[in-house]
Amino acid sequence: MAYGDRNFQIGFIFTFCRYHILPLVETLCFVQQLPMEKILRDAAHSTPDPERAFKSLTTFSANNPDYIDKLKTDITPISLLFSYSQFLANFCISNP
Repeated sequence: MAYGDRNFQIGFIFTFCRYHILPLVETLCFVQQLPMEKILRDAAHSTPDPERAFKSLTTFSANNPDYIDKLKTDITPISLLFSYSQFLANFCISNP
C-alpha cells in the first residue's frame, strides 16, 4: 500500500465520522436531555415564579450532575424553594 493511499483512507474515515457519525451522536445526546428539561419545566411551572425556578433548576442540574437523581426525587419542594428565594437557590447550587 502506498503512503498516499493511507492518507486518503484516514481522510475518508475522518470526513465520514465528522459528517455522519458526530451529528448522530449529538442528536442522541440532545434527545436524552429532553426528558430532563421537560421534568424541570413541569416542576417550575407549578411555582409562583416559574422562570426563576426553571433557571435555578437548570443551573443546579448543569453544575451538579451527580445530584440529578436526588433532584428528581424531591423536585417539587426544591422547585418551590428555588422559586421563592434566589439566595437559597444560589446557596444550594454552590453547596449541594
